[in-house]
Amino acid sequence: MKQKTTVLVSDKDIVEAAEAVAARYGPEAGEQALLSLRGTVEASKRNPLTEDEAMALANEELQAVRADHRKLENAYR
Repeated sequence: MKQKTTVLVSDKDIVEAAEAVAARYGPEAGEQALLSLRGTVEASKRNPLTEDEAMALANEELQAVRADHRKLENAYR
């Protein structure tokens, strides 16, 4: 049987990640990241995913974030 992995994310981890985004992309992006990360944690508590489902969702979100960043970068050129 495949072993399940549980990842615990504290509020401190979420805030640090949002601060890193803010430092790189600005305060608005940091605020958006904070809200998104907190929402993700809350959603995962209500609807736990399998490891494969979580990986697929993470990849979809990563592609969406990269697309948003490309749009922002092109807007400032």
